[in-house]
Amino acid sequence: MNPFAALAKLATVVAREYLRVSKDSSGRSRSTVEQDKDLSGDAAEYGWQVGDAYIDSGIGASKFSRRRRGDFESLIEDLRSDRFGARVLMVWEVSRGSRQVEEWLELLTLCAQRGVFIWVHTHGRLYDPNNGKDRETLLTEAVKAEAQAWEISQRTTRAGAANVTEGRPSGPCPYGYERTYDPKTRVLVSQDEVPAEARNIRKL
Repeated sequence: MNPFAALAKLATVVAREYLRVSKDSSGRSRSTVEQDKDLSGDAAEYGWQVGDAYIDSGIGASKFSRRRRGDFESLIEDLRSDRFGARVLMVWEVSRGSRQVEEWLELLTLCAQRGVFIWVHTHGRLYDPNNGKDRETLLTEAVKAEAQAWEISQRTTRAGAANVTEGRPSGPCPYGYERTYDPKTRVLVSQDEVPAEARNIRKL
């Protein structure tokens, strides 16, 4: 059955959002606030009531991330224990949900068991995880997201190794120092002590 047809039989349709964004210095990622705005607009268009959102801000979703995603874990546990309380799970894009195929597969399986549909904003589509074709599409997207995370990790590792080889600092500037860059080329000129911060380090 078409997911929209199934929802049309309900007097009230409740949807809950999962919002996530990694720490992004490029400014290209959609913030959780922006994701919520887009998803809330989608819900309003279809007359869905939006319940409490799950939010993990500034946390990666790949196996390379060192931080736990507390609200993603809560989402999984709520689905397992049948406390999700909604018929639609809304994500801005598949990679916002997870960049690990195993995690995404578990999420799909639990949604299928609980009769929860999945809305993906960037696709403009409502997916039924019990439908083979819908499941195939979502799993394919998860594989792409995981592969992209691996490629980003490889590029970062190679860039860090190159910096070390060439004697350039790698990563963010540590406390106690400041970096000076050429205003035109953005090439690093020097990394120097910040006197006030350096004193604190020496005291420690």
